[in-house]
Amino acid sequence: MSTSLFKKLVVASTLVAAMSGFAAEKNMVECGYAVDATSGNRWKCNKPLVFNPVEKCKDLSSFQANDKYTLAISPNFMKVEDGKNYRLSGWFKSIGKSPAVLYFGLIMYDKNANEIKRKEVTVVKDTDSQLIADAKFGDIVLKVFTCEKWVMSKRMINQNRLLVGFGAEKDYSDLPNRDLAGPVAKFEKKGNFYEVTLKRPLQKTFVSGTKVRQQLNYGGYQYCAALEKTLSGEWQEMTADIMGIAKKGAPDKMFWPGTKYVKVVILANYSMNNDAKTLFTGISFKEVPVKK
Repeated sequence: MSTSLFKKLVVASTLVAAMSGFAAEKNMVECGYAVDATSGNRWKCNKPLVFNPVEKCKDLSSFQANDKYTLAISPNFMKVEDGKNYRLSGWFKSIGKSPAVLYFGLIMYDKNANEIKRKEVTVVKDTDSQLIADAKFGDIVLKVFTCEKWVMSKRMINQNRLLVGFGAEKDYSDLPNRDLAGPVAKFEKKGNFYEVTLKRPLQKTFVSGTKVRQQLNYGGYQYCAALEKTLSGEWQEMTADIMGIAKKGAPDKMFWPGTKYVKVVILANYSMNNDAKTLFTGISFKEVPVKK
């Protein structure tokens, strides 16, 4: 996406957002409730959303998710700023034979509208080191100054979560770091340096002296408002307050490093049963006063 096109999309989505959802003068979410049968097409979904004009909440018609593992992402980018407090909220209801299970939160994006993933911001503490030899495209063995604080525990459930981040900075200014390789198969001391063996070959070349650290690949989006929440047959409001941009990590109540924009994400009908159905409406993301 070109910079000029992205700016036009942001401006357009901001104008539309000002006219939609709960408290229209403040809500930043475009298409926060279902206006007509085409409303669901504006959300990015892996399964279709159905317009339900009968099941209303606060006089707003709702979206209905009928399929298992329905993932819905709001249409517009919403700009956020460090130091400001934002509130995500929405109303949800289960209407299937089995209770519906919900995940509800945010997806983070950088200044260029690139998605920020957990593995790009989740660092393993005190694992800063550097290459002592060039690491070339296709290599699977790295020569690293020290790995004394690196993690490789047999107690870890999934060793494939351990990655190497290149271009690491102690102040975390490299985050989100997308120069990642791995997973790490093993590391072992070889005299005055360590050899780190990867399970997959490098896709880039990194010169000797490049700073590295361990990073962790786990989890998905920031489900700050509902994490595996079982819904009832009555309308329930789910909310979360998010403030500040973290220096590192993927906290639930802060924006992740490098965040400039967000979108709402809903994962509905996360259930073993195929007869769970979810209704939602009044999806809102607003700036609210800072808590004291």
